Amino acid sequence: MNKVFYLIMLFFFGTAFSFAQKNFSIKGKISDENKKPIEAVTIYLSTAKDSTLINYTITDAKGEFDLQTNKVEVPTFIAASMLGFTDYSKQFDLINDHIQLGEIFLTEDSNTLDEMVIKADVAPIRVKQDTIEFNAASFKVRPDANVKTLLEQLPGVTVDADGKIKYNGKEVPNILVNGKPFFGADGKIAIENLPAEIINKVQVSDHKTKAEKLAGKKSDGETVSINLTIDEDKNKGFFGRINGGYGTDDRYESSLLANYFQGETKFSVLASSNNINSSGFSQNEVFDNMRGGRNSWSFNSSFIDEYSGNSGITTSNLVGLNYNDSFKKKVDVAGSYVLDNQDNISKSSSRIENLLPENRVISLNENEGTSYKNNHKFTMDFEVKIDSTSSFAIVPVYEKNSNRRHNVSSSETVSILNDLINKSEGSQFSETDSDRFENKLIYNKRFKNKTSFSLNFENNNSKNKSFASNQVSTIFYEGSNPNDVRNQNAFSNSHTDNYDLELEYRIPITKKQTLTVAGGYVNSLDVDTKETFDYDANTNQYSDFNDLQSYKNRFQTNEVNAGVAYEYQHEKGFFQLNLGSRWMDYEMKSLYNSDVYLNKKTDVLPNIRISNSFRFGKSTRLYLSYRYTGSLPSMYQLLEYQDLSSTLSISQGNGNLKSKLSNGINLNFSNYDYLTRSGYYIYAGGSIDSRGIMDVVSYDEGFKSFRTFENTSGTGYAYFGASFNKSYKLGVNTLSYEVGLNFNLDRFKGKTNDVLYSANSQGLTPKVKLTWDYNKEFIISPSYQYDYNMVKYTDFSLDKTNNFKHKLNLQITSYLPKQFIIGADVGYNYNSMLADGFKKDFTLLNASIGYKFLNDQLTAKVKAYDLLNQNLSTNRYISPTSIQDSDQLILKRYFMFSLSYKLDKFAGKKKESSHFISM
Repeated sequence: MNKVFYLIMLFFFGTAFSFAQKNFSIKGKISDENKKPIEAVTIYLSTAKDSTLINYTITDAKGEFDLQTNKVEVPTFIAASMLGFTDYSKQFDLINDHIQLGEIFLTEDSNTLDEMVIKADVAPIRVKQDTIEFNAASFKVRPDANVKTLLEQLPGVTVDADGKIKYNGKEVPNILVNGKPFFGADGKIAIENLPAEIINKVQVSDHKTKAEKLAGKKSDGETVSINLTIDEDKNKGFFGRINGGYGTDDRYESSLLANYFQGETKFSVLASSNNINSSGFSQNEVFDNMRGGRNSWSFNSSFIDEYSGNSGITTSNLVGLNYNDSFKKKVDVAGSYVLDNQDNISKSSSRIENLLPENRVISLNENEGTSYKNNHKFTMDFEVKIDSTSSFAIVPVYEKNSNRRHNVSSSETVSILNDLINKSEGSQFSETDSDRFENKLIYNKRFKNKTSFSLNFENNNSKNKSFASNQVSTIFYEGSNPNDVRNQNAFSNSHTDNYDLELEYRIPITKKQTLTVAGGYVNSLDVDTKETFDYDANTNQYSDFNDLQSYKNRFQTNEVNAGVAYEYQHEKGFFQLNLGSRWMDYEMKSLYNSDVYLNKKTDVLPNIRISNSFRFGKSTRLYLSYRYTGSLPSMYQLLEYQDLSSTLSISQGNGNLKSKLSNGINLNFSNYDYLTRSGYYIYAGGSIDSRGIMDVVSYDEGFKSFRTFENTSGTGYAYFGASFNKSYKLGVNTLSYEVGLNFNLDRFKGKTNDVLYSANSQGLTPKVKLTWDYNKEFIISPSYQYDYNMVKYTDFSLDKTNNFKHKLNLQITSYLPKQFIIGADVGYNYNSMLADGFKKDFTLLNASIGYKFLNDQLTAKVKAYDLLNQNLSTNRYISPTSIQDSDQLILKRYFMFSLSYKLDKFAGKKKESSHFISM
C-alpha cells in the first residue's frame, strides 16, 4: 500500500511540473509625487474580461517590483493599489515577452492619471506589513455559502474535516468579527453560520494575545489570526437561519441563529436541540447538523465538549447570546452567554493486552452508563482606550457545571493461556458541581520617548464538590490478595487558586531593536479533600469512616520570575531572544490516616527561547524556534502515602522527584505561488527531556498493581509534516489536488516489575485529495488516507507491534438541476490487527437531496445517515505498555426530513462582486 501511495504522489508532482511554462517578468518602480519610493504597494495582474487574478506581488523598500507571469493570450490589465493613493492601471492585449514599465508615480487624492483608471476595481489582495487582506467580493462563492466556504477559496487557507483552519500550514486558533469574538474567539460558530455575502474583508495576520496587542509587541509567529470585517451595507439589518427536522427512530434536529447588526452594535442569538450527536451549530449546506455528514468525526469549541460519532448517543440542548459594541471609539465591549446540557448513553467493550517483561496478561472489560452535563458559561471582554498613550483590558470568564453519571462495569483478567486471575463487578454513581472564575487585567502605557510599561494580572479560581456512591467487588483467583468488596459513599471537595502578576518595561534601542525587562510573581494553591464512609449493616447507613480511603492534600507554590528579551525587526522578518529564570518554592502537605506528610523544596527553572522569522518574497516564510523550559511534578506525583481508592491498583507518589527539564525546537516553512496556483508547507520539530518523569509499576500474582514515579532522561517526541496543493483553471472547470505526509516519533521509558524498558512509537500518515469543480454547480472530491502505527519495545515480552488504517472517502455535491441540492458522502474504513470479535471494516454512506423555494429562502431536504447500516466504532490503541482494542455504542441508520428558512433583511443593497477568482 505504501508503494501505491508514493506512485500516486509521484504522479501528481509530475503532473504539476508538466504544466510549467516559461515565465515573463513585468518590472517597474512605484514612487509618490515627490519621487520617493513607496513600499508595500500591491501590484496585481488580472484578465480584462472577468478580473480573474493571474498573479500579484508587492513593492520592496526601493519601491521596485518584479511580477512573474506565464504567456497570456487574452487582454489583461496590471494595477497598482495603495491606501491613500489613487490606483494605477495599464492594459495589455497579450503578454508574450518581458515588460519594463519604468517608474510609476502615484498621486494622493487625485483621479487624473496618465493611464486608464478602473474606478470600480478594488485590489483583491493588499499586503500591510504582517497582515494580508483579501477582498471578499473578489472570490466567487455560491449565494448561500457560509464564511467557511469563502475561506476555502482563499489562497493558502485550508479547512479540514474536523473544522481546523490553517493558513500556509499554520493553525488559526483565533477568528474575530470586526475585531471582536463571536461566541468565543475560536470563531467556529462564525465560519459555520455567518453568510459569506456580508463579509467585506478577510484579514490574516500573526496571532497576538490581548497583552501583545495592547503592548504593540511582535507575536511569536507560530499561529495566525483571521479577522472578518462586515460589509458596510450589511452591517445594518437582521439575518439568520432557522432549521428543523424529524426522522425515523425519533431522531430530530433543530437550530436557530438570529443576528441583529446596527453599526458597532451587534446582537446574536443561538439555539439548538437534537439527539443526533451534533453540536447544533455546525450548519452544512448539504447535511445541516448531521454528524458524520462530510465524514467529519469531531468538533471542538470553546464551550462545548468534543462531539464524536464514537462516544455513544448524545441528546443536546443549547442556548447562546452574543453582544458586541463600541462606545465613542474608546470602549469596546464583547460578551457571550451559553447554556448547554447533554444527555449521553454509552456502552463499550474492550480487550487490553498488558505487556510485562516476562509475559502478557489480558483484561476484558464491559461498561454501560448514562451521564448528564449542564454547563453555564459567561464571558466578557472590555477594552478601554484611556488616552492616546494608555489603555487597559478586562477579560472575565465565569463557568458553572453540574454533572451526573451512572456506570455499571465488569472486568476479568486472564493469563495468555486463558487462566482466570481476577474478576470485578461494580456500579458507580457520581454527582459533581463545579465553579470556575478566570479574569485577565491588562494595562499598557506608552511614553514620549517611545518606551512602554505593561502590567498583566491574571487569576484562575475553581472549586469542585462531588458525591460518589461505589459498590464494587473484586475476587482474586491467583496470589495472596484477599477478595475486596466495597459498598461506600465518598464526599470530595477541591479548589484551585492561581494568581499571576507580570510587569514589563520595553525600551527601544533603535528603530528596529527593542529591549524588554520583565518580572513577575505567581502564587498557586491546590487543595483536595476526600471523606469516605463504608456501609454499616447494623445501622443501615453509610456511617463508618474509612481512614485508609480519606485524605486532605495541599500543594502550594510561590514563583518569582525575571528575564530580559531582545527583539530585532528587519525587512525580512524578526529575531527574538528571551532569557529568564523562575525561582520556585513549593510545599506539599498531606493529612492521611492521622499522619502528616510534609515536603518543602526550592528549585530554579530555566526559561529560554530563541525564535526567528524570515520572509522571502511575497508569500514564502520560514520560522524557527528553540526553547529550554522546566516544570514541576504534579501534586499526585509527589504524594507520599498510598492511594487505595481502586481495588486493582495502589499508587504512591515520590517526594524526591525533581522538576522536568525539556529542550524543544520548531520549524515551519510555507509558500503559495499564484503563478502556478500551487502551495506547500513543511513543518518539523520535537522535544527531548534532559530530565523527565517515568512510571514505575509492579504487579503481584493477582495482577494488582503498585504504581509510583521516578526521574529519567532521554524521553521525548519528534514530528514532521509536509503538504503540497495545486489548482488548475480549465474554463469553467477547476481541478485541484492536495498530497500530504505526517510522521511522528515518541520515545517512552518506564519500569515494570523492576525491569527498565523503553518503547519507541512511530506513526506515518500519507494522504491525498482530489477536487473537480464544475462552475460551482457540480463538485466531486475523492480522498484517501493511510495511518500506520508501530511500537518497538526493549525488555518486554513483545518486541514490536503495529496497526494500520485505510480511510477512503468520496464526496459528491450537485446544484443541478436548478433549485436542487444533492449530496452523497461515502467513506470506507479498515482497521487492521483487531482482536477476534471486533469487526475490522465498515462503510459509512450518507445522502441528501434538497429543494429551494420562495426565492431560495426555504429549503426542504430528505437526508439519510448511515444508509448501509454499517457504522462502527472499533479502534486499536497501542500504548507503551499495552495494546487495546475497543468497540463502543454508536449512532446507526436513520432518515430525516428537514426544513431550513433563511432570514435576510438588510438596510443596504445586495453586494455585487467586481472580481471573480477561482483558485
